[in-house]
Amino acid sequence: MFPIFMFPLHIAFCMGLLAASAGTCLYMWSARTSSATGSALGKLIGLLVLILAIISIWCSIYYGIKLRQNNYNIFTMPAPMHNNFPSNTMPINQPNAAR
Repeated sequence: MFPIFMFPLHIAFCMGLLAASAGTCLYMWSARTSSATGSALGKLIGLLVLILAIISIWCSIYYGIKLRQNNYNIFTMPAPMHNNFPSNTMPINQPNAAR
């Protein structure tokens, strides 16, 4: 369970950290250049990206903990692939076994 579902959670967490750092950099750049023409838009977009990144990070943490607590396992899903097919579908040809 854990390697299968923890890998996407780690990717989502890292992407959230990257977005948070990008939003912070954009906000800091626009705050430093307050006399430039696009600084107000830069502040707005930087804050929006930062807020959405923080929400994304918290959701990743929450669902990671939730999956860990419920002991969620891909092999207990309603239709895993290894249980869909009967195991004895084709006989094994052994021509020399009868001799």
